[in-house]
Amino acid sequence: MDSSPQKLPKWLAEQQFHSWQIEILIASGLVYFLSQVPDYLRQFFTSQAQASGGSVEETILLSGGISFSQALLMGFVVNLILRAIWLAYLGINFSFPKGINYQQLGYDDFFNLRNEERKSLVDRILTIEKLCSLSYSVTIIMTLVTLGAFWMLLLTLWTSELFTDWLYNISMRGGVALFLFWFVVMLGGFDYLFFRLLPGAARWYYPIHRILNIIALRFLYNRELTTLISHTTRWKVHLTFLMYITTAFFLTFNEIGKYTDIDPLFKFDWGDSRGYARMTTRQTIDSDEYCNRIKKGQYISSVCVDDEIIKSHHLPLFVVYRKWMDKGLDYFFEKNGVLTERDTILSSIDMLNTNDSLVQVSFDEFFEVEISKRIFKNLKWYYHRHPTTQELGFRTHVPLDSIPQGIQEMELFYYWPRADTLSRSMYRFVPFVKDY
Repeated sequence: MDSSPQKLPKWLAEQQFHSWQIEILIASGLVYFLSQVPDYLRQFFTSQAQASGGSVEETILLSGGISFSQALLMGFVVNLILRAIWLAYLGINFSFPKGINYQQLGYDDFFNLRNEERKSLVDRILTIEKLCSLSYSVTIIMTLVTLGAFWMLLLTLWTSELFTDWLYNISMRGGVALFLFWFVVMLGGFDYLFFRLLPGAARWYYPIHRILNIIALRFLYNRELTTLISHTTRWKVHLTFLMYITTAFFLTFNEIGKYTDIDPLFKFDWGDSRGYARMTTRQTIDSDEYCNRIKKGQYISSVCVDDEIIKSHHLPLFVVYRKWMDKGLDYFFEKNGVLTERDTILSSIDMLNTNDSLVQVSFDEFFEVEISKRIFKNLKWYYHRHPTTQELGFRTHVPLDSIPQGIQEMELFYYWPRADTLSRSMYRFVPFVKDY
């Protein structure tokens, strides 16, 4: 077999010596962009979860997108740090090309001899240059490996849905384990098993290898990854990839509770040793509970009142319309005979008025507002799109004249159909101050 390397064209070979400029430019721009990606993903998937209920695929895509961006961010940050060190070494070498002036230093000969045995500044520059190029390449390859692993995870879940619900209803930890399995496959786990440990199976596995390369998108990076592994120690390459993705996973799932309704898999205090800083309690105030505190680009997680201090005779309350509410609304709409066909509703003004009344009855039966142990009935509920967040929801105004001044707690409940009964469940708790 002719293993002589194919030479690059002269003009392309020359670019290798100037690629660091483009490298720094691209890495700098991507570091800024990737640091913003989690917020963009949060906004997008919060909106999607409200409309669709937050499917398994959406949770996987959200987790994958954040992990993907975190892994890339770490890779490009490492590249920029190495380039900064490389430029610092280069600057010293340019200013003092002869290296250390031992005569001017005046140190003992024992030190001078030992120091001369160590790598010269030029050798250190060349080593850092190689690490810079490799860190950039490894980051891009790792991105493609991660992309392939998440794609195969989704493909596995979609395929399994055709035969059984067991895999489709997999837990978050199970999903992580399945992703790591595919990540190892993307790194060449099957290739190592069948082409090296079980060489007798190589012939029948090869067609599978070719098909897997196409389906799993391995054709995008497999030759380059194989080149990297063949010139270095395999375990070092795989360990580097796994360290990258593991760190990205920890960063992602430490914050995953901010983006979905599921609990985070891992929790870190990052130096906060206060014993009760993360205590689970209702005695907590969140900014998204007050509409006037929400800024453009943010989302309301569930409900909000207009302000923490209420000076008016009514408490304006906004409830985000989430997909899971449809089951309860279906029950009460059907129970009360609410019409949903637009043409039928608009056939006459009397029909519209009658249907509006039935909708109000249904909402009043589905939601229940309680303040200071007093339950408020016959509230008027309206469809409303929040002007700041653009979220679709329901808005009402709770009369406060019968409520004493001072700190109060608004509790929102909903009634859920279970078999032949209705279950009353707590949805959200919002403290406020009545100041009039």
